[in-house]
Amino acid sequence: MIFLLSINFAIPIILIIIALITLYAFVLSFWAGQGGSRLEPSDDYSNVRPVHDDDKWLLGMIYFNRKDKNLIVEKRFGVGWGLNFGHPASWLILLGIIVVLVVVTRLEG
Repeated sequence: MIFLLSINFAIPIILIIIALITLYAFVLSFWAGQGGSRLEPSDDYSNVRPVHDDDKWLLGMIYFNRKDKNLIVEKRFGVGWGLNFGHPASWLILLGIIVVLVVVTRLEG
């Protein structure tokens, strides 16, 4: 549908949408804090996420804990999420990304 629009009209609209999404992400990050630290805790403690063991971080950035059932964990520093490389599915995701990169580079070359 975007191909039906003029390029002079479509590019500014796309850039405005990208800018609004980026601005919303920054505002949400600063408002809520890291891991929601600035939010008030609720009375319902069933939603409390487990605290990930600090001893399970390799090189301070790679989380590896076979006993932790979470595939995606909150980053140790900063805002964001990462994979638990102690979970078998994370290795499948990593392998899938490598396969896609290899296939794309083979198709281009």
